[in-house]
Amino acid sequence: PEKIISALSVAVYGMFLAIIIPPCKVSKAVGITVISAMALSGIISFMPIFKLASKGMVIIFVTIIISMIMAIIMPIKEREDE
Repeated sequence: PEKIISALSVAVYGMFLAIIIPPCKVSKAVGITVISAMALSGIISFMPIFKLASKGMVIIFVTIIISMIMAIIMPIKEREDE
């Protein structure tokens, strides 16, 4: 059973990379967002107040915070279709 769990965890990381890498090649903002989210997640893991929260809640918190920051710093410009 341990080998199955290990293989599945590797597959999940592989799927994550397959989803993230193509948009990062196209948009610099996506790459910055992913790296920022990873950094904030790492910082939060050392904060004692977040040890009480579940991992799912921490992921939701990081997603909301980084999304708001990136929407302010690098908003997506809308194209006017003629």
